[in-house]
Amino acid sequence: VLFVFFAANGIALSLIVERQEGTLRRLFCSPAPPSQILMGKLMARGVLAAIQTTMLFAIGAVMFHLTLGSSVLGILLTAIGTIFAATGLGLLIATFGKTPEQVAGMTTLALFMMGAVSGCMVPRMLLPESMQRFSLITPHAWALNAYQDIMLRQLPLSQTLVNIGMVYVFGAVFYGFALARFKYES
Repeated sequence: VLFVFFAANGIALSLIVERQEGTLRRLFCSPAPPSQILMGKLMARGVLAAIQTTMLFAIGAVMFHLTLGSSVLGILLTAIGTIFAATGLGLLIATFGKTPEQVAGMTTLALFMMGAVSGCMVPRMLLPESMQRFSLITPHAWALNAYQDIMLRQLPLSQTLVNIGMVYVFGAVFYGFALARFKYES
């Protein structure tokens, strides 16, 4: 989950560079609404994150005999939701910075803080109960719950739909705030 969220850095940096070079200004002169332009950016980086996720699962299967658990559909939905949340976060972070350096710093800080709190760096089960509840402020924790339900606990998809749904909610919120804040001017 943490590795997928590194896609946020790439999308944020690409938007800042395009803003500085004037590419976004030209795009916004087209008849496409800003939401479609940003969704296109999100989808382009999402494809890269999907390739990354596929490679991680393939390496896990070959080197560690990883199995996909009880629901391949659940794994797919969780992976797509995680990619959506990561790219949405990247779009949102891009709205707060003016330079690539600012955006890189903000993204790194956000990703490591979220990774530490969520259970990506230390298993949530080892955290105090209050910290486990607090970790749910991140999409990472919900995605981890979904993956664990399907792959480790062998639960059916229906029993982890709330976890998967929350990952999509985070993505929609990130994307919505990014769209509301986004300015194409340099």
